[in-house]
Amino acid sequence: MSYRRAMADSLWKQAMEEKINSLLRNGTWQLVPSTLTQKLVDCRWIFRIKVHPDGTLDHCKARLVAQGFTQRPGIHFRETYSHVIKPATIRLVLTIAITCRWSMRQLNVSNHQNSKIPDIHTMYVYCKSLSTVFVKPPGPGSFDLLPHYISWVLPNASQTHLYLYGTEDIAYSVSMLSQFLRSPTVAHVQAAKRILRYLKVTASFGIPIRPTNLSRLVAYPNADWAGCPATPRSTTSYAVYISDNLPSWRSKQQPTVARSSTEVEYRALAYAAAELMWLSSLSSYLHLPLRLPLVICCDNIGATYLAANPI
Repeated sequence: MSYRRAMADSLWKQAMEEKINSLLRNGTWQLVPSTLTQKLVDCRWIFRIKVHPDGTLDHCKARLVAQGFTQRPGIHFRETYSHVIKPATIRLVLTIAITCRWSMRQLNVSNHQNSKIPDIHTMYVYCKSLSTVFVKPPGPGSFDLLPHYISWVLPNASQTHLYLYGTEDIAYSVSMLSQFLRSPTVAHVQAAKRILRYLKVTASFGIPIRPTNLSRLVAYPNADWAGCPATPRSTTSYAVYISDNLPSWRSKQQPTVARSSTEVEYRALAYAAAELMWLSSLSSYLHLPLRLPLVICCDNIGATYLAANPI
């Protein structure tokens, strides 16, 4: 959508005004005189429509971004800053906060309102969409925030009209089924029903984040050699624990076909080692003392010998 069309619409105009007022309230920029040695960076508006799971309009979102591509690295700037955060960082900070009994607040980015989260002993992080969080206060009472996605999909599913969105745990299955949308068979419908049964059974499943000893990082890599029946590719996975909590995990299909299980396990070992080093660096940045050396548990002898060979 162009800027002129957005200015002619009252919804987009209101969204832009809210964004500008939010930036001004937070002091995002400071007006200073420019010099001949400085290269000015233009701005542009990005418009996006947010919808509910059923397709109805939620709200119109407008963002004002700088056109950083007009600058050249090493000439106009030397350092970069990205506001994108990894989910493992959030889980690690939550682990530290619960263990140290920090006071946490919830920030609403749209209007910058924050509210205090009650004191908690255990927090459950969903593997489902929207990163929904279980918050369990101390005492016998608790309240759960169930994903609206699952509660909407199950009643509206049928053999002729079925919507499945690629959430974190069913992304691969949904992507495989999406390849047969033009000519689905009975087997594909049965696979879609199986996904629905999985969503119904695992609606209340979560990964607990409890107070723990923040001194030990352990990684567990694994791989499924030629596990894909359509393409003989392998799946690489790993899980990194900080004592009893699980801040980081990953499961991804490898881009090439591996010739042996040792090759597959070695790739998984390399990915797990990189993630373990990154979490170690993040822990040092957060002044979190870790017990050295870092531990990686591998169940493949060939990959273990290959990793131990310095040549």
